[in-house]
This record gives sequence, C-alpha cells and structure tokens, in this order.
Amino acid sequence: MIAALLIVAACGEMDPDADPRIQLGADPEGRILFAADGDIHLWNGSSERLTDYGDASSPVWSHTGEQFVFVRTGDAFSDLALAEADSGVAQRITANQPGFTPGTEDYLNRVAWALDPAWSPTGNGIAYVSDAGTAKNFLWHRSSATSDPWRVPCSLRYNDNVERPDFSSDGTKIVFAQRMSGQADLNRWMELRICDLNTGDLTELVSGDSDDSVFFPRWSPDGEWIAFVRRHEGQSDIWVVPAEGGDPVQLTELGDVTAPEWSPDGSFLAFFDPDGNTFRAAVVEFMVDSSGEPYASSPETLFREDGIDPASGLSWTD
Repeated sequence: MIAALLIVAACGEMDPDADPRIQLGADPEGRILFAADGDIHLWNGSSERLTDYGDASSPVWSHTGEQFVFVRTGDAFSDLALAEADSGVAQRITANQPGFTPGTEDYLNRVAWALDPAWSPTGNGIAYVSDAGTAKNFLWHRSSATSDPWRVPCSLRYNDNVERPDFSSDGTKIVFAQRMSGQADLNRWMELRICDLNTGDLTELVSGDSDDSVFFPRWSPDGEWIAFVRRHEGQSDIWVVPAEGGDPVQLTELGDVTAPEWSPDGSFLAFFDPDGNTFRAAVVEFMVDSSGEPYASSPETLFREDGIDPASGLSWTD
C-alpha cells in the first residue's frame, strides 16, 4: 500500500507554499488482476497466482468482482475464458480452434482470435475484438458471458483493426482504439473512437497521425474522463480527455508507460512502466482543480512482479 502520497501537478515538482492544490493523498485500495509469465495474478496488498495455464493474458473483472474473463492463446488462435474469482477455475466461452490438423490450409482458414475483453460495469455485457469471419479485428459484443455474440457495425466504419474496447459507466457506449493508415498504407497510427451501442453513432474522440498515436483507452468510473496512452516523438505517457470531447491533458512525464487503469472510485490511475528487466505497477492520484483542469500526483510504485505482461493491462475492482 502507498502511504501519504504528496500531490504535485502533472508538470512536475512544485513548491508546496506556492500551490494550494497540494495536499496529502490517500492509500489506494482494492483488488487488481494482471498477467505475468502466462498466468493471471491477483494483487491485494500482496500477489498470488490464480491460474496455471502458461497461455493466459488480458484479465478483466466482472461488474460484481466475483468472476473475471481472460484470454487463452493457442496455435494461431485465442479464446475467451470465464473464471471464478475465488478459485480461478475457468471454462472457455468462445471456440475459435477448428477441428482440423494445426498448420493445414483448412485449419488456418478457420482459426480466429478473441482479444481485449471488457466487462460492462452495469451488468453482464462483454465486449472484445475478433477477426472471426474477416481479415480484421472488429468489435464484438454479447449480452452475457455465454450468450451469442454480434459484431458491432460502427467498428467496421474504417475497415481496419480496432483494439482495447472499454465501456462507459452506464454501459451504453464503448470507447476503443482505431487503427489508421496514411498515404499508400505506409504510415500507421491509432486514434480513439466512441461507439453508441443504442444508436450505432461513431464519434471521433482523439485524432492522431504517424507521429502522434493514441491507444489503450479506459473510461473513468464516474463517466467523465477517458484515460489513454499517447505516444509522441518516441515518448509514451498517460493522458486524459473529457468523455464528451475536448482537449487532452497530459498526466505523467515518464516517457515509457502503458496500460492505464482507474481505481473503482476513480481517485487513482494505475499503469505499467519499465523496472529493470521487468515492469512495475505504478499509481498516481487523479484530481481536478476548481477550474475543471485535471492533474495528478507524482507516480509511486504500487507493486512489482517478475514476468509482468504489460500488453495485458490491469483490471481493478473493490
């Protein structure tokens, strides 16, 4: 646990006597899922391994914190699996491995990927990306872990891969990263879009270009903000943008971070950054000043673990 965070502005250290925003922070609480060495781990003040597969990644809590969904990767395919939080016992809820000999043409023509699951904070809805029936990863949704999935039409708008969906606090919208390309498909980058599940409307949230890519969006629990990673001129840091649109604001200046995740009450943002030969989970306290401008504390280490898979992200519940 982190004791008494000293609040500083996102631009760096400031004189406590010169800035009335500086105050002592609180300790973050809750349970965090992450992947390391091919298995799902739980941090709750200390770490424990929940699964024993060697091919697991991308865990995400259910809205109740009693279950979690994660990805299991096989030979040129991946599936979603549903696990009980108290035991880690899991069952596959997709079936993307075809009944043909691996490596054959029939096998390769029928395999599919299921990636980047997200669980609605209001119920049992699950979103993920998959290339099932296509050559691209588009957004899919199912009303429960075991119901039939449907492909979300607005994710097909740009006919290119989408990544990292996450639900709004009321479960009606999904933010995701959209892959884009420039002239002759030589330049590639990511932008952020929001899809309204009720209307099918697609909204551009944060644009980018070949030198300015944005990805890994995460919607705040109060629905007001979306945190994301912005990579610009070789530097990757955590930013936030109002969910209704507006100017993004930089929160960290570490230069090599990924996988932001909000605490359940929205008071903290955790993320991964390099720590020697592995990664650490760091945390900042998130605040908004009297003018509505967001800012954050200095980062502090939340936990360290060998073999952390930063691309799998974090999932935080009570």
